[in-house]
Amino acid sequence: MFFGRKLQDLSRKQKKSFSLLILREIAHIFFFFVLFLNECLPKDWRTTKIGDVRVFWAMGQSAESYQDYRGSQDSSSRRAIDEIPPEELANAMLEVLMDFNSCQQDTLYRETVKLFGFSTVTAKARKYLDFGMEALKKSGRILK
Repeated sequence: MFFGRKLQDLSRKQKKSFSLLILREIAHIFFFFVLFLNECLPKDWRTTKIGDVRVFWAMGQSAESYQDYRGSQDSSSRRAIDEIPPEELANAMLEVLMDFNSCQQDTLYRETVKLFGFSTVTAKARKYLDFGMEALKKSGRILK
């Protein structure tokens, strides 16, 4: 509703370069919306990071104590690799390592992405799997 009203105001004011104005206005609103959300979130909410992006954990849940992962049953439930917290990737890696007893990193990464519904390890996936490996090492559940 708010966006619709803003767009109507813009269209009345400017017939020329309307799409550029729309994009600029949407970016402006989005920026302030993100700032507003950051202020509204509880300060004691547990977070971890995927690169520079924060992951919010459910109230009462900590990343350190989370020992599970949510795999993919089919393509409709599959998350993008950059949406999977490193702690979940670490838990899946640990399961692969326990199944295989030991394996090379390429094999570990390939078997881990399969648990999340992917068929190959892309460069992007490798980046996030590295975050997962770091989380696994930090947890102390494997030797560094």
